[in-house]
Amino acid sequence: MAPLACPGPSGAPYDPRLPGRLAQLLTDPCEPDPQDLMVHRVAPPDSIPRLFADLFEPAARVMGDLWLADDCEDWQVTLGMCRLLTLSHDVAAARTRRPAPSSQRSVLVVSQPGETHLLVAALHAELFWRAGWQVRQEAPADDAELGDLVAGHGYDLLDISLSAAYRRDDWLPRLARTVARARAASCNDELAVMVGGRRFYEDASAAARVGADRGCSEASELPALAEALWQSTSRRRPPPAPH
Repeated sequence: MAPLACPGPSGAPYDPRLPGRLAQLLTDPCEPDPQDLMVHRVAPPDSIPRLFADLFEPAARVMGDLWLADDCEDWQVTLGMCRLLTLSHDVAAARTRRPAPSSQRSVLVVSQPGETHLLVAALHAELFWRAGWQVRQEAPADDAELGDLVAGHGYDLLDISLSAAYRRDDWLPRLARTVARARAASCNDELAVMVGGRRFYEDASAAARVGADRGCSEASELPALAEALWQSTSRRRPPPAPH
């Protein structure tokens, strides 16, 4: 199979067939381990955010579509998502740069408790780090564990994600409870909450329905959305008390 070439510094046009090709590759159990082979089939683009938004997230959605059409089994989607997670780490590591100067902005990045697809959280954590945020990524087992995390540290932003492959429509009430409980437990009264995943790519209004401040529809939007959200909550905070 020819390399999966993405847009690069030369400005080559984006091939919309690439996510489908990658999804087929990742869900094929006969393919070798992605750490040994798949990373060599992806030509890194000029922009990591664009790679995530133009290839990795669409490939995850194609996997979900294949499952909905009964063209692959759930275990193949699980295999593909695990391989895509590995591939994202490998490609990001191959394009390591010095992150932006660290600031006081802090973010806790988690998947919704119970969510087994961790790709969105991994992509978001990488992009926050590259944008200079202080990043902590965790996988809380339940809302109580997440509550302990936000109670013990005054994070500026909580980033919660659902699957990049499945729509998870029936998970929205659960996510709404998670958001509400996290806000109640947080030691930061101005905690901002962002949500991501396929559900918010397809319906931007779903973010408000679960009580989040913003939804992130694709990875390339994350740095600007998070910065704007942090700026808006910073303006609402009272000035520090004089000593």
